[in-house]
Amino acid sequence: LDQSLEKIRLVRLDEKLQSQHESVIVPMIGSETIMMNADFESFADVIAPFTLIQTKHTITPEKPRYVNLYAEVKKSGLVNEIDSDTRLLRGLIATWRNQIDMNAIQLKASTEPSPSNKPDQNPQFSKAFPENLLSHAQRKGLIRYAVIEGKTATSMTLDNGEKKYDLPDLDETTFTFILSTNSKTLKLRLGPSIPYVTITKSNLDDNMEVNVDTLEEDAKRVWTSFVKDRMRAGVQLKVLFTR
Repeated sequence: LDQSLEKIRLVRLDEKLQSQHESVIVPMIGSETIMMNADFESFADVIAPFTLIQTKHTITPEKPRYVNLYAEVKKSGLVNEIDSDTRLLRGLIATWRNQIDMNAIQLKASTEPSPSNKPDQNPQFSKAFPENLLSHAQRKGLIRYAVIEGKTATSMTLDNGEKKYDLPDLDETTFTFILSTNSKTLKLRLGPSIPYVTITKSNLDDNMEVNVDTLEEDAKRVWTSFVKDRMRAGVQLKVLFTR
């Protein structure tokens, strides 16, 4: 694990990633990077290779935190519906699969004039991976974005169309979606007109997945139907209670 992680970069994006607009942008960064989205309402808050994290902080952790989980996974392209917009997700997959020469793209970015053309000189050690250096990536101005034009697009372009990259199919790609909260209790909405499902840390197994057997009978039915019928195949739903 240590050898595979090596040096991990953390990037705070200067442009917000969103999946449901006519034009969608995709950061040309690479599979060794964890990204923090610039807008917390448009896509996942934290984006790592094949892992999306949605954070739901509250100033009153003793009170239940109400979350529309259906809306959160839908905007990330993870629902199994005809109108699910997967362009951004597929663009990210193209970068994660290392099918694009990121070195050439990032090298060009580093030579472009920018008032912020200096990398962070104060790398930090990761608390999660203490043997691996977690360094803050270059500042604003050094991230380049490809563009996906139109909701039926099958490719993304860079440099005003000079470079073109095909969007891969999702196929059986496995994703992990993590809902993180500092609240002790989550009330999850799983679709229109569907009752809330209450989740606490006691309802999770060792893999942070919901243990259906610990839910009330009605909640068992609702949760099972949501995972089976609403979610895209290959998506692992996990919940992280940080308290």
